[in-house]
Amino acid sequence: MGGSWDQTLSLGLAVAWLSTTVSDSRVFAPVREFAGRKSGFFGALLKCGYCTGFWISLALNASFVRGGGVPEFALSVVQVAFVGALGWAAVVSLMKFAGK
Repeated sequence: MGGSWDQTLSLGLAVAWLSTTVSDSRVFAPVREFAGRKSGFFGALLKCGYCTGFWISLALNASFVRGGGVPEFALSVVQVAFVGALGWAAVVSLMKFAGK
């Protein structure tokens, strides 16, 4: 298996926080708009919390997960991205419920 469950959970929560910040916060709105003007692909990528979370998961796993081969690394990326997507969806739902 990829990483340990506590590592998967902690990295997944970091992914959720970072993907929500990048894709949904007002602070990053200028960055998303700039990316959208320069490249439709990257503009759309930064507006999609799930998509952004996958790439953040890839980067965090490359930085923190050690040992194993390519299959273990790929599994860890998917596990962390899944936990991050659940967290992102929960935060976005709460933001919409709160009217933010």
